[in-house]
Order: sequence, then structure tokens, then C-alpha cells
Amino acid sequence: MRLPLVVTAILLLGACLASGTPPGATPSPLREGSSAVLRISNGTFADFNIYVSWNSARTRLGRSRANTEEYFPIPESVVGEGGRRLRFLAEPIGARVTGVTREFSVLKGDTVFVNIPPT
Repeated sequence: MRLPLVVTAILLLGACLASGTPPGATPSPLREGSSAVLRISNGTFADFNIYVSWNSARTRLGRSRANTEEYFPIPESVVGEGGRRLRFLAEPIGARVTGVTREFSVLKGDTVFVNIPPT
């Protein structure tokens, strides 16, 4: 029972999300076919499957390995031309819970930062 509370606390209370690239920061490279980037800083000892969700659709972006910082391209089809309100989901591998962020507006060229702090 504690794992769902930990994951919820990690993503809802500890998640630090911001759209856009901060001044002075090096922008992450966009891959062909992507229009925005998700940067995950995973400070836990667990691997997570990372998803992006909008309306009732959900797309897997990849796997965030334990104690790493990784970039995941968000496909153009997800962000669209005028941007879209997105949620990001982190599902610990081997667990039956999913942490969900609140909705954020993501525009073409944005870098979204998600921090999963150590527990």
C-alpha cells in the first residue's frame, strides 16, 4: 500500500514542471519528427515507463532508468501545430500504480522538465 502513496507523492508533490527553456540554459536537441522535448531527472532507484497523455489518448515516450537524466522527444503529432495541454505519466516498472502530473500547455519548441526526487 505504501508504493502508491510514494509514487503519488513523488509525482504530484515532488514533480517540478516548467515549459520552455530557461534563460542561459543549453536547449536540448530536437529529433526529427519531434516538436518538443521532455527531460526527466530520475533520482530514484526504480526504472519508470514514461507516457504522455491528452484527452483519452496515451503514447509511450520511453523508459527512464534509475538515477539518470534523460531526454524524450515528444512527437509532432502529439503537440500539434498550435500546442496542446498534456499530462505526463510515470509508471514504475513492476508496480501497478501510475503517477500523473497536472495538465500543462506544451508548444512547439518547448522543453518540459520533470524531476522524480529520491525517496
